[in-house]
Amino acid sequence: MSDYPKFRSIPRLHRPVVVSEKVDGTNGLIEIVSADDYFQEPIPANRSGYAVNVGEDVYFVFAGSRNRWLSPEEDNFGFCAWVWDNAVELASTLGPGKHYGEWFGQGIQSGYGLDEKRFALFNTDRWFDPRNPGDIGRYLEHFPKAQRVPFIVTVVPVIAVGSGRDLNSTVEYALNTLESEGSVIAPGFMKPEGVVVWHAAARTYFKATIDNDEQPKSVAERMQRAKQDAANLKSLVNSIKDEITV
Repeated sequence: MSDYPKFRSIPRLHRPVVVSEKVDGTNGLIEIVSADDYFQEPIPANRSGYAVNVGEDVYFVFAGSRNRWLSPEEDNFGFCAWVWDNAVELASTLGPGKHYGEWFGQGIQSGYGLDEKRFALFNTDRWFDPRNPGDIGRYLEHFPKAQRVPFIVTVVPVIAVGSGRDLNSTVEYALNTLESEGSVIAPGFMKPEGVVVWHAAARTYFKATIDNDEQPKSVAERMQRAKQDAANLKSLVNSIKDEITV
């Protein structure tokens, strides 16, 4: 095999794009490894996993965040604890492989007004959730091989499907839809974050937010905290004024 550093092929822009709701939570990974694969390439000893029996098969289930493996002692908003508590169902329904998604809900980022936490898978080619409004028809048309997502998890809702030729207008449509109608993944929540765009040919993701899209994430987060601090201060001042008036 040649070791020449060949420049990679450039994907065509005018290929399908899938625009889904950007879920405001924390990144999560569920990796499910069969016992045969586990013992062929042993997992490092410092990586915590949970062994489960599914019928006659044995699987090892691991939980991770964006950049580290998790354990119940070093968790991320309870994600590892949830994965291990539900390891049998996850292993039997998701199957072996790496399953990336977003862990969201109560106490995480915006929280969506939920009183529980949920896990939304990213892979819209493979999964659809009939509980997401409008998803059934959209998936039947564009994702004929997609399977119904296991009940214990969900999948990021698809807002629009288009071509790279109409990329900007497709993204604007999705953003306007979310801004006017609210979140799809948490109906009734009127402050959705934005969208994620999957470009099929490039095999990569892009994102666009409803607010402060032109700002780096760190700057946007500081601006949001400053706005919240200002609102809290205003509320405190009003409370003091009310007490003085009384």
